[in-house]
Amino acid sequence: MTFSAFLTLDNPARVKHAKPFDGLLPSFGPPGVTGNRPHQLLARYLDVLTNILEGFDNQPVMAPSLKGLTDVLRNSDLPYSETTATLSTLSGRMPSKLEDLVRNTIEASKSKGPTSEFPASRLKKILDHYLQGQCTSQERAALRTQLGPLVDVVERYVGGLKAHEVHVMANLLACYADTEKLFGGSIEARVSAYGSSTRMISTRSYP
Repeated sequence: MTFSAFLTLDNPARVKHAKPFDGLLPSFGPPGVTGNRPHQLLARYLDVLTNILEGFDNQPVMAPSLKGLTDVLRNSDLPYSETTATLSTLSGRMPSKLEDLVRNTIEASKSKGPTSEFPASRLKKILDHYLQGQCTSQERAALRTQLGPLVDVVERYVGGLKAHEVHVMANLLACYADTEKLFGGSIEARVSAYGSSTRMISTRSYP
């Protein structure tokens, strides 16, 4: 059985009809709010370049992103920025005595000026000493897991800014190799065909 109904308007003249939009949308910017601190810039550039190396064709931003990455990797404030941000996420969840010691060590080093080397080795010793001597064996495993992000940041800078830069670039090239090997052939020959590291950080246009 089929039913039908009709709607009669009291005043059809008051009906507003939808019209196609023929203007221009405003510029909304990036989908997420990103800051300009060194560790935030590092994350932004790495995200862009990793996406390109995984096959997303975004050539217009590749060159400026690579230059931005190189600049921020050589910024002496980068390890301080990244470590401080990590400490902020752990604040209140790690022993206050250890947190104060780490912060004081960072502040003492930074107060010496931009030429002062980030005290990664000193911080690693502080963390290792606390884990070995300042907590029980039952607490050690849980605390080691909790401090994992901080330990990771510190260990990445133990060799200095230059070693950290090499590590980051090596990871990008490894990402490039992981994508390119899907197409067969010699990755070494393909990489050697490029004249500079800038051209090595390139992409394909995928269907």
